[in-house]
Amino acid sequence: MTAESSYEIEPELRMETPRRARVKAGGRAVVRMFVLFALAGVCVIGWLAARDLRDLYALRAHGLLGQAVVTDKRMFRGKSNTYLLSYSLPTPPTSIEDEDKVPYALYEQKRPGDTLDVTFLPNHNQTHRVGEVNDERIQARMTVWTLVLLSWTGFWGFIPALAVFEQRKELRLARYGIPVPALIIKCVASKPGMSNTGYDVTYRLPEPFGERAGSVSNEIGKTLAAGQMVTALYDPADPRNTCLYCGLLNTELE
Repeated sequence: MTAESSYEIEPELRMETPRRARVKAGGRAVVRMFVLFALAGVCVIGWLAARDLRDLYALRAHGLLGQAVVTDKRMFRGKSNTYLLSYSLPTPPTSIEDEDKVPYALYEQKRPGDTLDVTFLPNHNQTHRVGEVNDERIQARMTVWTLVLLSWTGFWGFIPALAVFEQRKELRLARYGIPVPALIIKCVASKPGMSNTGYDVTYRLPEPFGERAGSVSNEIGKTLAAGQMVTALYDPADPRNTCLYCGLLNTELE
């Protein structure tokens, strides 16, 4: 008698499909957290973009072009260098004293004591920008803000979408998966620094499925060892979709 033939599948998996299963509360909470974070970021970016564009439109319509004096210049090195010019512009009732990021060409061109074009609102000089504000500049800023918003939405929208996709795969296995005995070939802790901090598991299913690889939590991984028999689930509609029953991370039977 082989180990596979003598292995007993868990009773709760021998019931007729679809089994009653659900996504764990923790899994749903993680998805909600990412969605809320993405929405919060969209709101913040939208608010910053609206404020920036509002100021630019006001400067285009009512701004005055003044000659500020460069008082200092600084550069910060990194993956992309940042170039800053400090400047002063006497305007009633108070002077404009500020520091702005500028293109490299303008940074190289200006020295302390040189003049610098600054557009400002005469009735609210805190609203100002280096250089002239025209339709072309406003259009460029609109493009930048659109790209920032799309990038944020795409990145932080992809994460919860991927989590939901993986949860649905697990949920389908829990409801419709065919239980079969699986032999643990290898179970080792994931490499330090990897996003997955659990255990990497290699296991062998009965023919014709062969070996498969997956991951389990630290708690489960510490209980598994090479040569051990456990229960695996495979999707009859997609046999490539398999996992260890004990390794279900986000799904539980009711």
